[in-house]
Amino acid sequence: MRRELAAELGRSQSAQLVLLDVASFIHLQGDESDQKTALQALLAIQPESSIIVANFDQLFRLTHGLAGTGDSRLLQFIERTFLGTERSVFIAEHSLTLTPTLIGAFLYGTYGLEGKRHLQRKLPDPQHLSTVLEILKWVGLPDSVAAVSAVKAGQSDYEVFARVLTFMMVAGGPQGRAAMLNGDPKMLDPQAKEYTMTVH
Repeated sequence: MRRELAAELGRSQSAQLVLLDVASFIHLQGDESDQKTALQALLAIQPESSIIVANFDQLFRLTHGLAGTGDSRLLQFIERTFLGTERSVFIAEHSLTLTPTLIGAFLYGTYGLEGKRHLQRKLPDPQHLSTVLEILKWVGLPDSVAAVSAVKAGQSDYEVFARVLTFMMVAGGPQGRAAMLNGDPKMLDPQAKEYTMTVH
C-alpha cells in the first residue's frame, strides 16, 4: 500500500480515489511515519474532482483525522475545501449529521488557538463572513471579541448583525456582552433592534 501510494504521488495525474482510499487506510492502520505520507496524499487531492465529491464524507474523515497532527499546512486545504461548502457529512456510528457550520467547527476546532486565528483572518472576506461567524460561535473565545467587534462596526446587514450578536452572547463572555451593550442603538435598523431585545 505504501509503495502504491508513493507511485501514485509521483504521477503527473494521480488517481484521486487511490489517493483518498490508500491515505485513509494508512492513516488508520499505519504508524507515525505513515501520517506524513497520508497528509502528503491529502494535500494532493483535488476536492472539486467528481470522484472526491462523491466521497465527501470520507474526505472529511481523513481531513479531521489528519488535523489531529497539528500540521498547519492543512489549514489552507480546509479553507479551500470545507469553508464554503453547502454539503453535510453523516457520521453513521453516532447517527449524527454535521451541517457545514459543524464541519468547520470540528476541523478548525481541532487546531485550537491556531484554527481560531485562521478563521479570524477571514472575517474581512464578505464571501465567508457569515460562515466564519457561525463557526466562531462554536470554537471562538472571548479573545475573538475585538475581531468580531470590527465586523459589527462596519456592518448594517441584519443577517450579519444577528450572527455577531449570537457570537457575542454565546461565546464572547463578559467582553462580548459588554461590546454589544456599549454599542449605539441608533446605528441599528428596526429589525436588529428587535432582535437585540429578544436576546437580552
